[in-house]
Amino acid sequence: MPHLFAKLLSLVLCFALIGLCLVVMRQQRYVAAAQITRQHADLQAAEQTIWQLQATLAQRITPERIAQLAGQHELTEPRTLPAGDDADRDEDEGDAV
Repeated sequence: MPHLFAKLLSLVLCFALIGLCLVVMRQQRYVAAAQITRQHADLQAAEQTIWQLQATLAQRITPERIAQLAGQHELTEPRTLPAGDDADRDEDEGDAV
């Protein structure tokens, strides 16, 4: 009879340990989901800020203002790369991805 009691006790302890492990794993899943939600909200806020800044910039920078700034900095022609350099750069960027 004591042998049966020891087996039953060890079985109950094993199930309790398994139950505790499952509770811990569920809690970790809840924490991970909360972190994902928080990071998603932060990302949306950052994107909204970027969109607002882009809209403000688009309103403030007109072609006339660009020409004025270019004149102040003595920029008369847009900078261009030779045709060969541009093709090489595109190939390098493709390799990095």
